[in-house]
Amino acid sequence: MNLVKFIEILSGKILYLIILPVIAGALTFFMVKDLPSLYSSETTIYTGITTNSGLEVNAQRVDKFVNQNEYSNIIALFKSEAIYEEISLRLLASHLSLSKPQKDIISKDAYNALKSSVPDKVKKLVVKGDEEKTYENLAKSIKQDDKDFLYSMLYRSNPYYSVNALQTLKVEQMNASDMIKLSYKCIDPGICYHTTRI
Repeated sequence: MNLVKFIEILSGKILYLIILPVIAGALTFFMVKDLPSLYSSETTIYTGITTNSGLEVNAQRVDKFVNQNEYSNIIALFKSEAIYEEISLRLLASHLSLSKPQKDIISKDAYNALKSSVPDKVKKLVVKGDEEKTYENLAKSIKQDDKDFLYSMLYRSNPYYSVNALQTLKVEQMNASDMIKLSYKCIDPGICYHTTRI
């Protein structure tokens, strides 16, 4: 086949070579343009477990199996429902104690939606500017009742504060190091970032 014949074949198929990819690209764009963005955040925690593995503690050598067991315990702790509950309440307390949204903590839309959904009874528990006191007040007032606002925030399908939403939090040991990596994905960039910092 010579070059002239090749160009003749291509010119006969030019419609397919240009228009079909453009149509496919346009269809893909319009199908995904309204999907919410998914943001990811991660942080690392230094444990000190592996570094101390060569030391003798109470005349027993700390070995690889003990180290692995300690890492397994830490990871299991991070995946426990009690930790998810605490993170959820601390996240909620930090958002409620804000006087206005901060982009690295919560987006404006999520902040406004939260403020409009919170009943007056819960708003009275909030201490503006004091996240820790707000957390303590919320923790004391939660009741195991489906009608309780705080309980429903933790155990229903809330996209930010429910225990189920936080189960996307991933915990893993980084290679054979002393570090544990926490990663989280969420549709709100501020909440995503702030969740791994709590």
